Amino acid sequence: MAERPYFSICIPQYSRVQHLIFALGELQRSSFRSFEVCISDDVSPEPDYRVLESWLSQSGLRYRLSRRAVSGKYDKNLRSALALASGDYLILMGNDDCVAGPDSLAHLQSQIEAHDRPELVIANYVGFSDGHLVSRVRAERVFPGGVDSAKALYRSFAFVSGLVWKRTLFETYDSDRWDGTEMYQMGLGCAAILDGARTLTLVSALVRKDILIAGQTVDSYQDRPPLDGGWLEPLETTLSTLPRVVAGAFDASRLGPREKHLGWLASVKGLYLFTYPFWIHDYKAVFGFKTAFRLFHTLRPKAIARKNRQPRPASTVTGLTYFAVGAAILLVPNRIFEALRPWAYRLAKAGS
Repeated sequence: MAERPYFSICIPQYSRVQHLIFALGELQRSSFRSFEVCISDDVSPEPDYRVLESWLSQSGLRYRLSRRAVSGKYDKNLRSALALASGDYLILMGNDDCVAGPDSLAHLQSQIEAHDRPELVIANYVGFSDGHLVSRVRAERVFPGGVDSAKALYRSFAFVSGLVWKRTLFETYDSDRWDGTEMYQMGLGCAAILDGARTLTLVSALVRKDILIAGQTVDSYQDRPPLDGGWLEPLETTLSTLPRVVAGAFDASRLGPREKHLGWLASVKGLYLFTYPFWIHDYKAVFGFKTAFRLFHTLRPKAIARKNRQPRPASTVTGLTYFAVGAAILLVPNRIFEALRPWAYRLAKAGS
């Protein structure tokens, strides 16, 4: 294909060759053909890389495959995959996720054109094994750019597969400021929205999450319990980097200093209201009360501000929100939280 593809499907890859080959096989069946696959390999074992290289050479897919000389972990590897792209729109995809069906790309392209080619798209996804629809967005609409839209949408960037943005956004906002956070896509997406980029949200599923291959398992944080420690010993997770991701998005935008700081404070309040409670509950359910308390203590406003080099931790209201919501999650029995979870999820997504 000599012409520029409409989509570049960008996949950071490490080791899960059979999962990725399954996902690529689904792309072979796509009814929409103007796409390329851009894969950056993060120094997988040599045999795995050779299997992937051989399969691609016979696949009939238009592809670009690159192998990093040195491991860059998730963020750098994702940036390497995006840098390979030549398409008008970049579709971000994990290496153990796949498109929802043969007409998924055709539907996405038609929606982009029908909504006057927005700069970003956030689509829902379904579980690979159970087909359950996960509604990270709850309505089909176009959000205008600006702080309000970024506050409503930034949590929807946590899962990478099914996020779509114009290649020009990557060329404008790509930066190493988010390396090591495992949330590069959230930082770049929010920076673009803050500067006026329009975002189309699609309730239909673009991808299926967590491919299952017989005899193979996929790593989960639940299989890696944190090291034991004292009650007040910090529990380092990617959660503590989220304020850094948000702060980096504001720094990368063209907003003034006061707007940047106020926006960061408002976003941290949103994390305390919606994101952190879920994870504190999950850590309590999976690892026990002590580990959940360590996570709660690690996420206190002063510690978050110090870790993210912010001059002021938060307002008094934000501090009270942190304490009240976190303490409630720690003390409420798990069965009550689970009963309230659907209502809480709808509340969290009400803005989007």
